[in-house]
Amino acid sequence: WLMLSFLVPLALILSTIFQSLAALIALRGLHLAGSFRMAWVCISIALFLMVERRLLPLWHVYGGGREDPLNTFFGLMISVFMLAGVIGLKKLFQQLRANEEELAKLAHTDYLTGLNNRRHFMEKAQHELSRALRYRSECSILMLDIDLFKVVNDTYGHHVGDTVLQELSSYCQKTVRSVDILGRLGGEEFVVFLPETGDEKALEVAERLRMGIEQTPMAHVGDQVIQVTVSIGLMSGGREGASLDELLDFADQALYEAKRSGRNRVCQSRSLT
Repeated sequence: WLMLSFLVPLALILSTIFQSLAALIALRGLHLAGSFRMAWVCISIALFLMVERRLLPLWHVYGGGREDPLNTFFGLMISVFMLAGVIGLKKLFQQLRANEEELAKLAHTDYLTGLNNRRHFMEKAQHELSRALRYRSECSILMLDIDLFKVVNDTYGHHVGDTVLQELSSYCQKTVRSVDILGRLGGEEFVVFLPETGDEKALEVAERLRMGIEQTPMAHVGDQVIQVTVSIGLMSGGREGASLDELLDFADQALYEAKRSGRNRVCQSRSLT
């Protein structure tokens, strides 16, 4: 009985601690519950209420009373399992949140380059164009296409071609401003939306991109350095009221002209000016 008189209060204290930890962890994990927030709130409240069921026997023992040892140790095991369950559920919610964020990222980005994919680029560019039209500010679009990219794939293989796409994307990200919207439309074609940028400034950006890409090694095959050039079509708008599709179409026409007139150059559309 002397041993039980020591173990029973200890078990009650541990039960209270574990039950309290379970309730606190549940409460701190509320932000992870998402659409299950209400269910998680109910679980948290129930766990806090059960702390009182652990405290009453403890007060009873310290007041000179006795508690059934079997019920006490069962209560301890329940508290342990509750704590383990809450920790496991919190980890599950954390993993679900991470998976949701990863899926959202995959839905918005190009899998190879990490740039905005076509759909997400269109959404972000449309938002910026609407703002430009509202405040009658300027904006510009650059369409970039890697010259003779098929030759790179055919000569060195698609894995080298993928490396070129990744390095070129990285270079463009480092070169444009953080407010500029950069996307990959597909294949070797890229697009940049330049908010609050008129045609003269956009032309400077386009030339800086073109010359920088021409001078930057994009891949290595043995001792051979792979370098590429790009042709760029430029279209400025915003104040004129053209839609995003129209601006992209004009920029694409300018890109075609850059290709037709010899590649590795910038051509500017004058359709709205």
